[in-house]
Amino acid sequence: MADKKLSLGKYVFNSYGEFRDAQEDVQKIDIIKRELDLSDSEVVLRLYNMIRDGEISFKTAVGKEFFMHISDLVAGSSDKLLAEQSDVEQIERSFRFQKILGRVLIAVAAVAFAYVGYVEIRDYRYTNKLKNLQSQVTASTTTNEERLAKLQGDLAGLNNLPQIAQGEVLPDDTDVPEGEEPVDETTEPQLIDRNTLTVLPEYADLYYANNDMAGWISIPDTDINYPVMQSFVDEDFYIDHDFYGEKDSNGTIFIDSRCDIVNQTDNTILYGHNMRSGMMFGSLKKYQKDNYFNEHKYIYFDTIYEHRIYEVVAVCLSKVSFQDVAEFRYYNYINSLSPTDFAEFYAHISEYNVHKGAVELTPEDKILTLSTCNSYTEDGRLFIVAKRVQ
Repeated sequence: MADKKLSLGKYVFNSYGEFRDAQEDVQKIDIIKRELDLSDSEVVLRLYNMIRDGEISFKTAVGKEFFMHISDLVAGSSDKLLAEQSDVEQIERSFRFQKILGRVLIAVAAVAFAYVGYVEIRDYRYTNKLKNLQSQVTASTTTNEERLAKLQGDLAGLNNLPQIAQGEVLPDDTDVPEGEEPVDETTEPQLIDRNTLTVLPEYADLYYANNDMAGWISIPDTDINYPVMQSFVDEDFYIDHDFYGEKDSNGTIFIDSRCDIVNQTDNTILYGHNMRSGMMFGSLKKYQKDNYFNEHKYIYFDTIYEHRIYEVVAVCLSKVSFQDVAEFRYYNYINSLSPTDFAEFYAHISEYNVHKGAVELTPEDKILTLSTCNSYTEDGRLFIVAKRVQ
């Protein structure tokens, strides 16, 4: 059943709140017309200034149209006054310029108002789309809170392991059947075939709707709760497209095409816009504050095949450098980091980290990096470094 539209004269409103705001604007206009003599140019000019300076405000297009009417009255009164001046031609030329400028300014204001409206409508539509995606993600067998509690329990259990006395030799429980060779654990691990994996039930519908879906990222008590995409055809596609492949300046969170979510690369990099509305990675800048950093340590990044939890270890500020400049580029540290590579990576992370203290990261850790723009410098970047803990 279609939503019932609320109308007031020629205006139609999509919500009861907007309709009520329009009614309030109409009441204000009725009082003004009843109490003021709008044929008096001085009264009209004072009214114009009061509306312009915000002493009298309107919330909807009804009020905006009335203000335009008052502006025309002021302009008409000015025409009359100018005609009474001695140097009519010179003043008329000056006034025409001012009138044109005024209309240009009004037009600019109208464009700005329309743009604000467009942004609000765009964000409203995106929010509805996002809610639709979130509603399709069925409840997991365990919630994020339960997964975190289990992780903390497992970590606490490590402290209860039996202590080994110095010089004590542990018994070798390895039992190799006769005729079989022991497994050499130093050999390269066998790569996992993606085709042998099963998509998690909560992501199945979304994956079959768009096979570019690689996972889902959420950070408790934040606005970050989004699908994560990865395109190998056009690696930058989701910079300005939504989950459904439609053009959208918000874009979508996406994984660097060089990263592998199945045979996990040493560093998995996720990109997202720093939107002023706070959408995408717009809220990551809050991690620069100590309290926020300490209270939002865990990132839940699920691939479509596996649940994962990461712990934030560093919050860094950097920038994109020209290709011929020999500077640290965190986004090029992806896979097979040699001891030298990791040492260099770790040194720079420690240098760029905005929080004090050692960065708890080892060469064995699997890393997740969240990357977004930051205006602290030209071509600035903010990136969050986290290590996998489950």
